[in-house]
Amino acid sequence: METGATSSLSKTEVPTLSTVEKAFVDGVEPKKLQEFLHAYASVPHTCGTEQDYETALYTAEKWESYGLEAEIVEYYTLLSYPMYRRLAIVSPEQSAQELNLTEGSVVDDSCTTDPTALPPFLAYSATGNVTASVVYANFGTQQDFEWLASNNVTLTGKIALVRYGTNMHGLKVMAAEKYDMAGVLIYSDPNEDDFARGPVYPEGFYRPEDSFQRGSVNYIPFYSGDPMTPEVTSIPRVPVLPLSYGQARRILNALGGREAQETWQGGLPLKYKLGEDGSLVLNLDVVMDNHVGTIWDVIGTIEGSEEPDKRVILGNHRDAWVCGAVDPSSGSATLMAIARGLGDLLEIGWRPRRTIVLGSWDGEDASSAPSIAKFVQDTASLLPANPFYGNSELDSALLDQWTKQIEASRSTPGGLPAPGSKTDLTLAPDHLINFMGSGSDFTPFYQHLGVISVNLAFGLTYASYGTYHSSMDSLHYMETVGDPHYASHASMAK
Repeated sequence: METGATSSLSKTEVPTLSTVEKAFVDGVEPKKLQEFLHAYASVPHTCGTEQDYETALYTAEKWESYGLEAEIVEYYTLLSYPMYRRLAIVSPEQSAQELNLTEGSVVDDSCTTDPTALPPFLAYSATGNVTASVVYANFGTQQDFEWLASNNVTLTGKIALVRYGTNMHGLKVMAAEKYDMAGVLIYSDPNEDDFARGPVYPEGFYRPEDSFQRGSVNYIPFYSGDPMTPEVTSIPRVPVLPLSYGQARRILNALGGREAQETWQGGLPLKYKLGEDGSLVLNLDVVMDNHVGTIWDVIGTIEGSEEPDKRVILGNHRDAWVCGAVDPSSGSATLMAIARGLGDLLEIGWRPRRTIVLGSWDGEDASSAPSIAKFVQDTASLLPANPFYGNSELDSALLDQWTKQIEASRSTPGGLPAPGSKTDLTLAPDHLINFMGSGSDFTPFYQHLGVISVNLAFGLTYASYGTYHSSMDSLHYMETVGDPHYASHASMAK
């Protein structure tokens, strides 16, 4: 039996794959990855729903068929769903209007019209009905609010309008609460992931004006895991809603007061103002259903032949805000292809030296996977023997655009070498390896237990595709502009 191969190749040599490696690589088929993605992303599967449970059953059954030991592990956590949402401009009278909180639909994209999809919301928002004037606060960082306060802008009792980017959703709300603000609206500005970057979906990669970015506003960087943890305030006390930039534009157009500084100007064709004059008043009304419910991890295991107590863990979360073809289902499909490839190797008598654990996590989108936090808590005693965690969440965000850059580089002297070469070259060799940050499946391993970790993805920047966390992150998106031939899925699995 072959347990792997070592290499003393130089950085520019093309390696010869071992028998085991070649068998694995040759077995990765784009058509199978398409099959897997359709199984995960054909319908909405928000954590804690029946559709979410169906994906857990599918994962466990497939892994068992490939020869892995698979089990579904139930966890109980605080789930968060929207019951009622309203946002309206109530004064001045000439600007009064109801704002549209319904996400747009796309022809031939069934996910954008699926009646089982939850409407745009931000998980763990508080229930509340607030009528107050609105202040534009840039990205909603602590520094942004400090600047407003130091420049005589009253924040207490106001509603903050902030744009996505720079800091996590929950940190925007946390910063607003420190200044006793009454509510928060978070919108996707074109400068970050919309038409300011290029054509919008369905013609291009980026976010159209009626697309909403969902998310969670619990305080993930500080309290990753179950929001019910005793003696920890990890969720907001004020109502919060996401906005499309089409609806945010209506507010920004009507804002008065001083013009915001240049670095606070966004991508919409208007002058962004602070609104400190208090003339624009909104009614923000949110009712949330926050209740304890069940979520389901799937754990697959192949015991090591020589060092079974040492484990390599590879995983991604399975739950999605809607259909989630890119986030997270491209990672789920890739993980399934890896399980299939490992199963093929088991059939020819191979065993890994160390134990391999595959984790299909649940609940990450809403709460950075309380189930992962529980998993690592249960296995913390094995930490010295856990050498590595690998995460795969956004495998195919902008493959077509990225591939064109790769091919152009290969045809240029000094560009990227042929596939299979072992080199340190990248498309941007002057860039350092990025810190992973927080807010994904690796958080409990990387930031809480100090396990060596890596986060793998294709893309120009993290989460740079414009349909992120919307109903437009769909199979139609994937098969028209994301990864039409499933080439990046296959590359990631290999």
